[in-house]
Amino acid sequence: MTYCIDFKILLVISQSARMITKLAKQCGYQVVAIDCFADNDTQSMALETIKIENLSQSNLKTALSNVKQRYVISLVLYGSGFENYLDSLNYLEQQFSLIGNPSELVRKLQNKPEFFKTLDRLDIVHPAVCFTTPVEFKNQWLSKPMNSAGGQGIQFHPTAPINVNQPHYWQRYIKGKSYSLLFLANQHDAIVIGYNQQFTHSLEPHPFIFSGIHNRASLPESLTRQMSEVLQRILTIYPLQGLGSLDFIVHDQTAYLLEINPRIPASAQLYDAKILQHHLLACQKQQLPKRLPTPQFTGYQVIYAPDTITIDASINWPAWVYDQPTSGAIIGKNQALCSIIAAVEQSDQLQPLLSERQLFVENLLQNRFISSCNTKQALTN
Repeated sequence: MTYCIDFKILLVISQSARMITKLAKQCGYQVVAIDCFADNDTQSMALETIKIENLSQSNLKTALSNVKQRYVISLVLYGSGFENYLDSLNYLEQQFSLIGNPSELVRKLQNKPEFFKTLDRLDIVHPAVCFTTPVEFKNQWLSKPMNSAGGQGIQFHPTAPINVNQPHYWQRYIKGKSYSLLFLANQHDAIVIGYNQQFTHSLEPHPFIFSGIHNRASLPESLTRQMSEVLQRILTIYPLQGLGSLDFIVHDQTAYLLEINPRIPASAQLYDAKILQHHLLACQKQQLPKRLPTPQFTGYQVIYAPDTITIDASINWPAWVYDQPTSGAIIGKNQALCSIIAAVEQSDQLQPLLSERQLFVENLLQNRFISSCNTKQALTN
């Protein structure tokens, strides 16, 4: 498939479109966005932002009908959230030129029994998995949804009940540090852009909710060499194209592959501003760049609401706060509230700065919440 990359209006569809919209703007494109949040950032950057409840086909059809009345769009960039809506991805593929991996390949990667059999054939190390209830509990197991992202639905087994309406499997729990390999592929070859450390946060009843990611992770050369070889082996079976990531966990100097994300991952925003242009070219099977500029030590962190919060109109968000909720938005307890990004020259400066910024945002929201409550109380007295 050949894209006209000089065509300057892109349709971005994702659970959250902010990151891809920003990357597209940095590459000189105009964007129409469809997502589930329509936050301040996306609205300020896009020609138009359409909010939908989820990425189901019915919701997309309604939104696309509105878009087609006002814009001539042929290219669609998709992001996260389609793991549970594979039919929607297939529908988009029938309507537009889809930039990224085709829906058939995404579906194959979501076929967990076949996926892990493939890893075994390729001699790729991964945690033990099973697709019937484990009979021994000497070692801990996790129950994991077949199709999910961001740690949603992952729970310890057998202490947590299984959602019988959601297909799932079991994976041996390995205690270690979580990482991802950000790559760029053109079906036949791939380059490693960088290694990132991932972090999770326990939000009942989910103990492994994605909470942030730092680039330029420090890993032994033996592990980076191992994961680079894993990427090349995977390409022999799965002809990936564009940006994607391999998630893995390291325990006792061994890297265990967890999953492949065949779409633009969150770590992309921690690298070169023109990374989306490389994604577009790679999806046309163009030659891959030899290397990209080394970025600053950069971290992205999600802030979750400690309680149900109504966003006050007087909040003045700092420039380093992203995914800013709109005025009047109601954010439920333990729901993603916003995110923060920080970039520093030295690695040991990164986490302290992110922690400082998170505390600032929490205090900002707490002050507005208390002020709002006091105002309401005064009006009722």
